[in-house]
Amino acid sequence: NFENCQNTVCVDYNFLNWYRTTVTKEPEHHRIWVIPNFSPIATHEQVKRRDYKNKEINILFARRFVQMRGTRIMAESALELLKRHSNIRFTFAGEGPDEGWLRNAFGSESRVRFMKYEPDKTLSVHLDHDIAVVPSIASEGTSLSVAEAMASGCSVVATAVGGVTNMIISGYNGLLVLPKTISLVEGLEELIINPDLREKLGRKAYETAKEAFSMEQWQSSWKLVLQKVAYE
Repeated sequence: NFENCQNTVCVDYNFLNWYRTTVTKEPEHHRIWVIPNFSPIATHEQVKRRDYKNKEINILFARRFVQMRGTRIMAESALELLKRHSNIRFTFAGEGPDEGWLRNAFGSESRVRFMKYEPDKTLSVHLDHDIAVVPSIASEGTSLSVAEAMASGCSVVATAVGGVTNMIISGYNGLLVLPKTISLVEGLEELIINPDLREKLGRKAYETAKEAFSMEQWQSSWKLVLQKVAYE
């Protein structure tokens, strides 16, 4: 188990913080590293071409369609916002057991579309959207969805669940909200009506991803761990 393993790697500090609140004393021999997940990173030129002042706002939910990933509060939020704003469109990208429920929820709404894409298309899909939403209600590490959105310069709205709070400083490089429909609506509306905030958060998100969530950074961190385990 975790305590009997001399060397362990976590993808975020959330589990580690929980563990340290439940044990009286951490074993002396136990070495722990935290290495976040990585994402492909858009080029500076790709992000520079973004139109953060675009009046037609495209909002992306790219998750597996399961309740734990926030499908229900996402749908409820989208339905409310579609009533309020005529210039927004939602994309639900993924698949899963909630797909039928989601399609029924939106019926023939022309401003909502469903799609699937291969992992190597994640940057191009995110670059086509202005806001990315990660509304998980439970169980998140270093969210790949958050990292991919940040890496493409999207403005990100995410729930303050698990390791997401290691990635986003709310108001600096994204918005953190509670895993509730009313909170998600408020966060999304703040970005919908404020293009300057969309631009600020999107650019800071991209800068964060380049420094913290690149494959090069991930490889470097793992190399150090493997060297320590092998030679010490």
